[in-house]
Amino acid sequence: MLAVDIAKNIREKEKRLRESGLVSQSIDPGPADSAIFEVANGMSIAADMAKHGVKWVTADKSPGSRKTGAEKLRARLTASQQFPMEEPGIFIFEDCRQWIRCVPVLPRDPQDTDDVDSRERLATTALFSFIGAEPASEWLSGFAALDDRGFVLTDRSLGREHLNGRWEALGRSPLPFETSYPGLFAVGDVRSGSTKRVAAAVGEGSASVRSVHDYLAFGYRA
Repeated sequence: MLAVDIAKNIREKEKRLRESGLVSQSIDPGPADSAIFEVANGMSIAADMAKHGVKWVTADKSPGSRKTGAEKLRARLTASQQFPMEEPGIFIFEDCRQWIRCVPVLPRDPQDTDDVDSRERLATTALFSFIGAEPASEWLSGFAALDDRGFVLTDRSLGREHLNGRWEALGRSPLPFETSYPGLFAVGDVRSGSTKRVAAAVGEGSASVRSVHDYLAFGYRA
């Protein structure tokens, strides 16, 4: 689901809560992981969502923030049971499946029950390590320009030496996220210069849709 779609769903839920009288007309921005504020090609997930009326503030990850966050969560869960609400509350919807699956069963630190035990051993079925990740872009070699590490070059990273006669015929420069081959776009970890984070990759994928629409709307062809 794209960031804009998530924002629209949040706005719809906020509207229903206002109409029910459970919350006031004013809803303050909530905390979010700093990754959604990372900017790629002048765009970010936070900015995309803000355009649709959903704003965030950077989450506090300083020492002791887990304890503070847990205490605030308990206070807001308690406040949300009051009607009418007099203090800020929190509502967990039934479709917040990952929150329901993970948060209530977080292990407690036996030495400090107000904190999470980050040393807890959990049974798993698989372990994925991405240390030293490679772009795996060999199949694009000779088709789209790559940097010296094999990552795909796009838009501003492309020099004149990367743009052949096709671009002269089109009479334009590459669109955001467009590779040296007109109409071929690259986002996420495989793109040269990208932030190697899942949230950043999702944001780039969302942002690249605009470029794809522009390419199709103007009838660009390779």
